[in-house]
Amino acid sequence: MLFHSQQFLVFFIVVFCTYWFVLDRFSHLSQLKKAWLLAASYLFYMSWNVPLVSLLWLSSLVDFVAAREIHRIDMSHKGHRRRWLLLSLVTNLGVLGIFKYTNFLVDSFVELFNTLGLPVGYVDLNIILPLGISFYTFQTMSYTIDVYRGKYAPYRSFLDFCLFVSFFPQLIAGPIVRADCFAYQLERPRRLHWPTFYHGTSRFIFGVFKKVILANQASAFADATFAAPSDFSGFICLIGVYAFAFQIYFDFSGYTDMALGLLTLLGFKIPENFDHPYEAASIREFWQRWHISLSTWLRDYLYIPLGGSRISTLNTYRNLFITFGLGGLWHGAGWTFFIWGLLHGTYLSVERLIRGHKFDRVRNPFLDTLMVILTFHLVCLSWVFFRAETFQKARDMLHQICGMDGFFVLSELGLFKPQNWAIGILLPFFILVITRFHKVDKSLRSYPLVVSISILSGMLFAIALITGGANEFIYFQF
Repeated sequence: MLFHSQQFLVFFIVVFCTYWFVLDRFSHLSQLKKAWLLAASYLFYMSWNVPLVSLLWLSSLVDFVAAREIHRIDMSHKGHRRRWLLLSLVTNLGVLGIFKYTNFLVDSFVELFNTLGLPVGYVDLNIILPLGISFYTFQTMSYTIDVYRGKYAPYRSFLDFCLFVSFFPQLIAGPIVRADCFAYQLERPRRLHWPTFYHGTSRFIFGVFKKVILANQASAFADATFAAPSDFSGFICLIGVYAFAFQIYFDFSGYTDMALGLLTLLGFKIPENFDHPYEAASIREFWQRWHISLSTWLRDYLYIPLGGSRISTLNTYRNLFITFGLGGLWHGAGWTFFIWGLLHGTYLSVERLIRGHKFDRVRNPFLDTLMVILTFHLVCLSWVFFRAETFQKARDMLHQICGMDGFFVLSELGLFKPQNWAIGILLPFFILVITRFHKVDKSLRSYPLVVSISILSGMLFAIALITGGANEFIYFQF
């Protein structure tokens, strides 16, 4: 069930009404309300694939038991505690490796043997990639690691922990939630008020608009150009790269807005995952604004344990490359994702080399704008490898953009519909420029009621009127 589908709308209305208007009558039975949300979450996941819900159960059971044993064992018995931590890490990384990287490793070895002149036939293992596996494995691993570090006590209720792992608004594509952020909310009483309902609904509509209108229209350019770069001029290929930058941002942040809106409607709150990333004036700032839950996860559980920047300069660069290289492979089982990660590792290393430890914004508005433009284009360069299915297509895309075979062909402007140009390219660009100078309040609480209703009505009208383009969320593939 996609968040913006009619099927999900019916599903959520049933969940919402039962949660607030039926079960809320039994306020002393809070466990019943949690059980209802957990059952709804499992049903939501099983609508994609019934057997693979067993992986959620496995991860929940192993990490719940491991964390309790880690907490129970005295801190002086480090060996015993580490064994339980190792059980959690091996289980989560093992499941992730089997389902996400087996095909990738097999294909890589086959290509290597063929390159060495040792012909080997390709093997299709038909392994299905479970939805959300990259997100919920990282979420549960952070829990056991934090318990091991003594940051907080483990969940006492298995029901609560299962809901933390499987809660449907953020199960498939995050944000990656920390256990302490979610735990206290399960204990506090919740009430449905009009401001909460209005804020959650408006946030959800914002997300649907970003996905259905902006991201889907931009996908028309990205899909066509990345499928066959050599068929287009350099100008159209460049537009295709810009389009993918718009698509992935509005697609993923749109999903996050929908998730946060649904959580608000159910009385929960989790941290934001995006903060206008294309306004960043450096790559370091970009990662402070883009997919914040992942970037902080990589910082806390990979970069800092490797030594972070507290060691020698050379080792700091090494840690950056390891962190972002593995971060690239987290996004997808392919060498193009690895290169994407290494590019960001390179950018960050060069920034440290040039500017040292100071990454403050440039005070001069003109220079600051130039830095924002430069950062955006460096990010777009990396998006080429993220989006391209093969190195050859990435090479072809860059070859065309560099104008090797001519940069601009006027007749190509008519290859795409006017609505694709207007809504997929011009409108996202206009929105990004406007929000640089005036932040939009997605809750609409700061606007007069008439203005708020007009904005929401316009968005709903556009959603109903305009269709076409990609349907699933990009990050569902990871």
